[in-house]
Amino acid sequence: MKPSTYDIPKDLYLRNKQAFEEILDARYFEMLRLRVEDELTFSAIAKFYGLTTERIRQILGKTYHILEQAGYVGKRTIIK
Repeated sequence: MKPSTYDIPKDLYLRNKQAFEEILDARYFEMLRLRVEDELTFSAIAKFYGLTTERIRQILGKTYHILEQAGYVGKRTIIK
């Protein structure tokens, strides 16, 4: 999986999974789950939903922003 600006560390995701599920729209949470737990690429998620990779990037960007506003993630940094 290629790192992205909007990636969230798996350990952070697993620690806060229930809170993320409560905060996020079901579709946003499922895309985040596919990205983090299943380690799917934007392309694979796009194919699954029948969307473009750019649209997936936008949705995950919004997801990151929601979690950032809730205080779960910090500044947007690429995780390597």
